[in-house]
Amino acid sequence: MRLRMFVMMFALTPAWAGATVIYNSWVTNEGVSGSYELTATLNGLVFDVTLTVDPWDAEALGLFIDLGDQTIGDNTITNVTTLPTTGGTVIAVYNDTPDSVCGNGCNINGLSTPIGTGDWEWVIRLGEQGYDGIQDWSFSLAANSLTEADWGLIGIRSQVQCTFPDVLPAGNVDSCEGSDKSYSSSSSPPTAVPEPGTLSLLGAGLLGFGLMRRRKLEAKGR
Repeated sequence: MRLRMFVMMFALTPAWAGATVIYNSWVTNEGVSGSYELTATLNGLVFDVTLTVDPWDAEALGLFIDLGDQTIGDNTITNVTTLPTTGGTVIAVYNDTPDSVCGNGCNINGLSTPIGTGDWEWVIRLGEQGYDGIQDWSFSLAANSLTEADWGLIGIRSQVQCTFPDVLPAGNVDSCEGSDKSYSSSSSPPTAVPEPGTLSLLGAGLLGFGLMRRRKLEAKGR
């Protein structure tokens, strides 16, 4: 009987949905940071990543991702979408590098971060030099057997930044001639949430377990 109950409960254990790590609090050495929000969710063998700037007060040029003391063997990037334009550049420039450079005109040199002497597992170029008109990026990175819990420090280099209250694309030209180098640690730790269907199954399993225990106790009391 106990074995059958154990098997029933194991079969009703919830399948956990992918956790999402969110970066939306930034530190800059240059006064004011852009309004970036980056999310990463493990989806099978890839991390689905989105980066948006809302309000649109900056345009990102490079992205630096620290995944701890790891090695990226597969630097494949897929499912690239950029808005409001499409076909923007999203290229893995370097992997497993201590250098804070993301190509021509793109670096976060001089930005003081708590990363120490560690490596950036991903250095990604998000656009060409100059204004590209891109506010949102989404793409998938090969997970390399890592999880959301491995995500650590994020660095962003923006080539265009506006002074409040101006925003792109119609901001005052003089106001939007700034640039930005910012970093963030995860402000929202990854938490797995059970899918609704599996929650109901778990509830049914617990209810069944309770009923069986009650009947056993009643039988003993007779």
